[in-house]
Amino acid sequence: MNNLLKIILLCTLPIHVSALEANIAYVFGVSIGKPLSKDYIPNTANSYPTRLITLPVPQSYELDVFESINVQIIEKSKRVYSISAEIEMTEGGECNDLFKRMLSQLDKKYKHLKKTSEINVGDKVIPIFDGYLSSGKKIKMDVYCSRKESSPIETFGISVSDRELSEEANKLWQ
Repeated sequence: MNNLLKIILLCTLPIHVSALEANIAYVFGVSIGKPLSKDYIPNTANSYPTRLITLPVPQSYELDVFESINVQIIEKSKRVYSISAEIEMTEGGECNDLFKRMLSQLDKKYKHLKKTSEINVGDKVIPIFDGYLSSGKKIKMDVYCSRKESSPIETFGISVSDRELSEEANKLWQ
């Protein structure tokens, strides 16, 4: 992504968002909590209260291990409440290696927002990564590896969500 485009996109962030929060609100090049550009919204009719849109990840982007991202918007306001990306892996340990590499990369920008907890295992205390949380506790980013019980396939993923808008979107389905 060229620098001019980055500047233009950053200028669309809300003014009340601090520079630190702006980073976590803009992880995949799409602003959480802001309306999604009409250029990305399909012209197809949608009778549901929310919409899922798949977008490509720019190849020059730092998280280009993903081919695409899933953006969820509230249909009426077009505001983005969730962004996620996943990649499947079949080689043992590959997901854990990518998790460590991505966490190291993300920590360079977001370490000040990193949340951890501890668990006791026997006589050892083990730190657990709980994600990144904006200072206003509104935006949450999770980084994870998962595997379905009987499957050899592991899934690495990153998700970012606006907690308030996600709650609003859930209520629209009730």
